[in-house]
Order: sequence, then structure tokens, then C-alpha cells
Amino acid sequence: MHEITTAVVTHYLSAAGAALRALVGQTSTVKKFWEDEAPPNTAGPYITMSIISSGHDGTMGSDIDDMRIQFSVWDDDPNSATAQQVADAVRALYNNVQLTLTNGYTMLCSNPVSPGRKLRDPDDKGFQIIVEIDFLVEKAR
Repeated sequence: MHEITTAVVTHYLSAAGAALRALVGQTSTVKKFWEDEAPPNTAGPYITMSIISSGHDGTMGSDIDDMRIQFSVWDDDPNSATAQQVADAVRALYNNVQLTLTNGYTMLCSNPVSPGRKLRDPDDKGFQIIVEIDFLVEKAR
């Protein structure tokens, strides 16, 4: 896992992510946030996170990494207002956040780049709302 994705998960599990965890129904025994895909038959709403692009640039005295992460909010009911609330909460949780990074990385910024697109699951098992967020970090050389 990259420094950014580790920090994203840590932030979700922190006090700052408590309201979002409550919306999806995550408890100490029920997980509702996964990388890439959830286990089969997971009840919605839940969240998956996937890296959809990443880059690296060297500057005079530091390295800049950028990563676009797609958060998908999945739900079984296409009329669910909860899924939209979860998507809005994901956007708010990671909008211009200062994530705690390790190994010499410093958070520069994070910005949502999509308002949340609602897509029906092609297997007719519900739908997803997609939220994409760019994260930019720096590591001094």
C-alpha cells in the first residue's frame, strides 16, 4: 500500500471519519470500507477505494507524488438517499484534508474532481456513486 492510501484508510478510521462510518454502518465487527472490491454479498451501503492514476515528478529538492483515488459508494437500492449522503460525506472527509503521512512525506493538498456520478451495476445488483479525489504529496530529498 502506498503512503497515500495508508493515510486515507487511517483517516477514515480516525475520529474525523466517525460520521462516515456511522452512515455506512461500520462497527468493530462489521467492515464497510475496502480496497478495490468488497467480499461477495456485502450489504450496502459500503465503500471501495481504487487507485485510478498516479504520477511522480522530481523537482530541484523534492519529489512530488500525485494520486487519483476513486471512491465507489455501493448500495442495493437505487432510490437510497443514504448512498448519496455517504458519497457527500466521502467528498467532505477528503476535501483539502491534511493527511498524516510517514517516511518523510508531507501532504500538499487533496481535491475532489468529480461531483459524484451514479451508475447502475451491470449485473443489476444495485448501483454505485463514484467520487474521485486527487491527492498531492511531497517528499524532501
